[in-house]
Amino acid sequence: MRAEKFDTGWIDNPEVFEVNRLEAVSDHISLIDGRPLVQSLNGDWFYSYASSPDQADPEFYRLDADYHGKPTIHVPGHIQMQNLGQIQYLNTRYPWEGKEKLKLGKVPKKYNPTISYVRYFTLDPDLAGREIHLKFDGAESAMACWINGAFVGYSEDSFTPAVFDVTNYITPGENKLAVQVYQYSTGSWLEDQDFFRFSGLFRDVSLVGYPKLYIKDLKIETQLNPTFNQARVLLRMKPNKEGAHYQVRLFNPKHQKIIEFNTRETYLAMDLTDIELWSAEHPNLYKLEIDVLDENEKLMERVVNRVGLRQVEIIDGVLMLNGERLILRGVNRHEFSAKNGRAITKEEMEEDIKILKANNINAVRTSHYPNHFYWYDLADQYGLYLIDEANLETHGTWAQKDVNNLQTTLPGNHREWRMAVSDRANSMVQRDKNHPSILIWSLGNESGYGDVLLEEADLIRTEDPTRPVHYEGCWMAPKAYNVSDFYSRMYLPANECEEYLLNNPDKPLLLCEYSHAMGNSLGGMSKYTDLEVYPNYAGGFIWDYIDQALNLRRHGKTYLGVGGDFKDRINDGNFSTDGIVYADRTLSPKMQEVRYLYQPFEIVPDRHGVKITNKLAFSNASEYEFRYIEKNEKGDVILDGVLELDLEPGASRKSFIQWKRDEGETIREVQACYKQDTPFARAGDVAAFGQSVEGRYRSMNADLGYMEIVDDQGVIGFHQDGFQALFTEKGMVSLKYDGTEYIEKPASPIFMHAVTDNEIGAGHDYEFAMWHAASVFAKPVDMQVRLDYENHLGQIRYEYKVPSTPETRCYISYSIASPGLIGVDVSFHGKPQFEFIPVFATQFKLPGFLNRVHYYGNGPQENYIDRMEGARLDHYTMKVRENVSHYLRPQEMGNRTGIRYVDVTNRHGKGLKFSMVRKPLEVSVLPYSYEQLQAADHVWELPSSSYTYVRIAGVHMGVGGDDSWQARVHDEFMVDASRNISYSFIISKVDPQGILEVGTEESTENSDEKTDSI
Repeated sequence: MRAEKFDTGWIDNPEVFEVNRLEAVSDHISLIDGRPLVQSLNGDWFYSYASSPDQADPEFYRLDADYHGKPTIHVPGHIQMQNLGQIQYLNTRYPWEGKEKLKLGKVPKKYNPTISYVRYFTLDPDLAGREIHLKFDGAESAMACWINGAFVGYSEDSFTPAVFDVTNYITPGENKLAVQVYQYSTGSWLEDQDFFRFSGLFRDVSLVGYPKLYIKDLKIETQLNPTFNQARVLLRMKPNKEGAHYQVRLFNPKHQKIIEFNTRETYLAMDLTDIELWSAEHPNLYKLEIDVLDENEKLMERVVNRVGLRQVEIIDGVLMLNGERLILRGVNRHEFSAKNGRAITKEEMEEDIKILKANNINAVRTSHYPNHFYWYDLADQYGLYLIDEANLETHGTWAQKDVNNLQTTLPGNHREWRMAVSDRANSMVQRDKNHPSILIWSLGNESGYGDVLLEEADLIRTEDPTRPVHYEGCWMAPKAYNVSDFYSRMYLPANECEEYLLNNPDKPLLLCEYSHAMGNSLGGMSKYTDLEVYPNYAGGFIWDYIDQALNLRRHGKTYLGVGGDFKDRINDGNFSTDGIVYADRTLSPKMQEVRYLYQPFEIVPDRHGVKITNKLAFSNASEYEFRYIEKNEKGDVILDGVLELDLEPGASRKSFIQWKRDEGETIREVQACYKQDTPFARAGDVAAFGQSVEGRYRSMNADLGYMEIVDDQGVIGFHQDGFQALFTEKGMVSLKYDGTEYIEKPASPIFMHAVTDNEIGAGHDYEFAMWHAASVFAKPVDMQVRLDYENHLGQIRYEYKVPSTPETRCYISYSIASPGLIGVDVSFHGKPQFEFIPVFATQFKLPGFLNRVHYYGNGPQENYIDRMEGARLDHYTMKVRENVSHYLRPQEMGNRTGIRYVDVTNRHGKGLKFSMVRKPLEVSVLPYSYEQLQAADHVWELPSSSYTYVRIAGVHMGVGGDDSWQARVHDEFMVDASRNISYSFIISKVDPQGILEVGTEESTENSDEKTDSI
């Protein structure tokens, strides 16, 4: 659309989404005299702010409206991150709901934050006399701009570039650029993604200079022959005008020039032999150079673009890349920074891609909008498969209603929205089409179905027939089925996925979202990766990569805030914290499971050696070094070595290893390690591992030596060489070794933990409320004492009355023997009326100076019975405070499975040992009790702690993760409370000589060493 004057009515009209904007083109590099002619306009801009367009300065754009001296705001950046407007997090609802009732597609009048930016600039000399384009890489959600008082143009779509020809607007000397950005426009109805709602110029703003002859648009397609050893590269150039001729050069990945020729044609083909294909495993990139020459052979422009030779297709319902079946082991990724919102930096993007590659993630869905252009360059170079997704989500138009009502669902069959939706898809495709990392185009997310989406899919297929098209709504109605080349679903239970895969599917199954990683989650993820045995399974994308949480100042410190913490009403709380990395980009414990389940080799050691299966599609196992390690139960390495392995993709082989075997328990591990440094890993880093355990851990035994027993008016005491244990009707009230008291409160049975986000969503919190009361109010009602003075043994058995419905009993029995050993037997009397119980454990409240932990069990990160595939059995050491997982809402955390023993000590290595008897335990050691975790809504609400809480569990339920709103933890990972439960462990003194020191600093609270009397 063309216009010479701005009309504010455009922001309320779905059929006006661009005015005077240049057509979308590729993001190739244009060099003039060896460098891009780009003048950045990033920096501090003057501004005025209004709560609606009607209240905005109507003359701010005029040349005589002097904005020097006005307040400044940084570009790129969201206005909400700079103390303007309102930070707000919402999942599916539109931000104006409950404040202003709007008809479909209309824009709020009462509150629509409007910022009027002004930037004064003088054109760089290098750009003078050239064609000049003004480029906005991201403006949310609509923008209009003026130069020197003259209207330039208008654009919607927050996440693709808006480019205007401003050659005739710029004058010598100082120029005034004025931009008005509206938080809400008709485009906002198409941008209802699950994210914080921001506005402003949040990506780069720049002026770009061009010569008299240049290439406006470049399209690169690659075709491979049936044996994938030859390629044809097709080039389509769109010059700004006729009269140029071109010198074309192509360099191979080794930087050798392999093709050079001159031509006046704009549609070219280049045939290649001895090719190097592009894949995420081997991101081989050719370099294309095109010199644009005028009639006098003068170089006008050099265009540079990387080329990846690869071919993606779907054959018989199987996703294929370069002739091989491809499995996408992916994650959804919002662009996000705790400091800057979606205005992320190149450094943050680089950190992201290194994290992804180092943790075996090979694919990303750009949920749910085109990303910053630099992300695609990184994906090409590092090797990452992308689903590039158009900026479209209308969840709020149907989430609370009926998705099948196409009159109330956008875009549905609404003809007035057809062009706006297609424009968003076209802008994405044209900008990103030359990136080999993009395998799949996606129409958008959660926008129902209808004719408008079918037309969008047709447009993409017309513009680029070389890539398949994705859309999850294909299952919603028969007429929607062909909108997508995949059968795409989100959060479909694994058993239903398997049912589809067993029924001769005609399309690949792609889980565009699965394993919702909110809080302590990702349990049962292995049920999905087990589907990889089916050829029609194309893989899936975990939801999601990074917690969306923003820096927040409270009590003089910086914390992370979520919905509601910024006085935003309405909001969806912490539903944005679904990441496998935290908002500060440190790894969540969940990543341990992801890394293992996505690893490139399946490694299964046994008593005869190891079986290794190569899960890669294009790489021989010889590219990795395979190390084998055998340890005894003390953690000593008793055997190590290296395997040489020549194993083609998809192949399996059994290799013999002469394991040594030791007394007790033996751990056998084989690791696949990087042979050389990579951009994301160092030589020797472990890419994959497999572990097996043989033998049985040897528990400690009593020596039946002398021990004094004192029975004095209901107080039973046991004494021996600095050891003291005292029991009353309340329980064990004292436990001393070498004169130091280790008990702050008698141990008690607990049946509950701090509920997880998944449990709240599934209703487990309500179902388990009885067990919370049982944990708090269970009390000992009987104490039975058996003393054997002759053999110096004692047994104290407590019966606890549990306030459940119906009431039940549990028992804790202490058996005391020399040398200071206390055997603990714990049992629970199940009832047929009970279904499940979160945990059955014993909780110890210990002094805070016991702030170090050394354990032999599964680690190093927290793990649960449904999230323990990636854990290794080994010896681990940490500080108690390091066991606190940084979930934004405190909840169950810090558990370890397979515990043989755990030492909880002070910095000198003195303290208590808790050891298994018949079977391994589950243990957590934290500076907080579960009640403290449960009571806090935020991490910063947790009190300073002077105690250490040790939970010794016989059984603990899994954490679940199929979704976080209705899916229950799978029954096989629940604890059946209808049956009797029992477990045993031993308490003893730690031998300091066996303790590894962690850190050197002194502390004062639980984590901090306050009163260390030892």
